[in-house]
Amino acid sequence: GYLDLARDSEELKSSEKLARYVHLAADNSRLQSRLLEDLFEVSKLDAQEREPNFDEFRLEPLVEKAIAQFEAAAANAEVQLGCTTNGEPAYVVADDALLLRVLNNLIDNALRFTPAGGNIEISLAYSAKEVEVRVADTGKGISREKKDELLEIFAQNDVTENDTHAGAGLGLAIVERILNMHSSHLKIESQAGAGSCFGFTLSLASDE
Repeated sequence: GYLDLARDSEELKSSEKLARYVHLAADNSRLQSRLLEDLFEVSKLDAQEREPNFDEFRLEPLVEKAIAQFEAAAANAEVQLGCTTNGEPAYVVADDALLLRVLNNLIDNALRFTPAGGNIEISLAYSAKEVEVRVADTGKGISREKKDELLEIFAQNDVTENDTHAGAGLGLAIVERILNMHSSHLKIESQAGAGSCFGFTLSLASDE
């Protein structure tokens, strides 16, 4: 629609609105492209076209890699992004590529809902047999009635026509499907106006 206006309106062709409409059209195109990519990913996971490749590795380097991918975006958004570890680091058994997708989706989701001056913290808490991974933010939080909807494919958090938060539901649907491959699931702790925390657990590699 914005491109049609820019093409057909003689008034727009000589006005400042043209640049604005082209910018909006480009943003909407990128959003639609991302939604389609996520939808195809959900479909592949549902069809079990992607078999996990389990291996033993330490989780910290993978978390550091995920954080590095979002450092620039976090800085531009004026959001602090970091990681803390509680307990003795150990090996996990997982598909590192799929787990990186989980971390990326959760960090990206947190960035979308965390305002300037906020904080996103990834924490790793180790116990004897598992590690709990939590991605906590100081964003606007989620109302109680929205929590159960978030893992539905097209669920959104009060998305409006031009809301850049669109796509969060699909991203979390992908996260849940990948975690199910690892005998885990996504846990959500949140309340409106008080931030959110998305977490999951992974089994540690056996010493045997």
